[in-house]
Amino acid sequence: MNWANKIFIGIFLIILCLPYVFLNTYDKLKLPDNRHAAAKTDIFQQSQNGISITSNFQNKYEAWFNDRLGGRMMALKANGRLQHINRHLRQGGSYIANDWFVGNPSRKKPSDKLSQKFHELKKWCGDRKIKCYVAITPDKNFIYADKTLGIIPDKWIDLGARIKKIADAASVPIVYPLTELQELRRTEDVFYRTDHHMTDSGQYIFYSAIIKMLGKDFKGIPIAGESDFHISKSTKVRAEQARRYGLGSACGRRTFGTKNWCENQTATYKFYDHKNSGDLRKNIADQKLVQFVFHYPKGFPKRVVVLGNSITESLMQFLPYSFRDTMKIRYSSIEDPRAGKLSPNLFENEIMEFRPDIMIIITDAGGQHLEQLMDK
Repeated sequence: MNWANKIFIGIFLIILCLPYVFLNTYDKLKLPDNRHAAAKTDIFQQSQNGISITSNFQNKYEAWFNDRLGGRMMALKANGRLQHINRHLRQGGSYIANDWFVGNPSRKKPSDKLSQKFHELKKWCGDRKIKCYVAITPDKNFIYADKTLGIIPDKWIDLGARIKKIADAASVPIVYPLTELQELRRTEDVFYRTDHHMTDSGQYIFYSAIIKMLGKDFKGIPIAGESDFHISKSTKVRAEQARRYGLGSACGRRTFGTKNWCENQTATYKFYDHKNSGDLRKNIADQKLVQFVFHYPKGFPKRVVVLGNSITESLMQFLPYSFRDTMKIRYSSIEDPRAGKLSPNLFENEIMEFRPDIMIIITDAGGQHLEQLMDK
């Protein structure tokens, strides 16, 4: 055998062994495709009849090996990034304009079936003796149309107003505090400049509007006043469930080449933390559902379930202090087939086990999630 063949065989063997050298053997490995890696399985197992070969060991070992293959994590992340870029290119992308993160708003009119879905929602709630409400936040681009440098026309469809008109016709109480938030904008930021979520100041207006709507049917629901909160200020963003301060998830994730722009932002935001937070008991009901149950002994004696998306996270700084018992289900962040589907039918078991008097459905004026309302 000549040296060329020996070198070739040597390189071949090295390449063959590389995946084994870089195997990730960490037990609780979470993959970029949002699942946990397959667990390691021993070839032999102890049973009542003694030691035996593990059933289906070959397939289980192959799954364990494939999930930890050298370079797989990098490939999955690269694939996720490419899919992300492709998705946003097809949707029109997101932009940085006038020192603001803005997006490409949907101009799709509400579905003709939305009226029927609202009627189904009303019946669903009536049959279960639950008083139901819908609350939607205005689109950031509608509040800040002047920040878009002409990328978004001044006169684009106000989907929130159209959705409200359909809900009103179906006699479904709906909260859409566009006027109040436009008024707030004169003195404070309604949305974070580097994120698509509302600031705490915007959420406080949203919360107040919700309680005022509920107060038409339930007299005496308290609205927490600003004096009930410790108010601090920061240039960072705090919008998600973990309540951590950061740069703004939408800015860094949805636009390209903007990290330095995010880090250089100097806008100052107000943050609300209730003075009686020590009296609020919070229990995790289901981690996959990002489902929490709050108990506040000083709250109004009704049970409220909130079914919503990421908007609900900052809202939970306020709403649980108005009611004795509140349950939050985040339909947009669950690890099962119901993920992203805004339908009480799909969450009926969790809702009815809680036995609520009131249900509040939370979404945004984009309206795409309402297209799935009452799906089964």
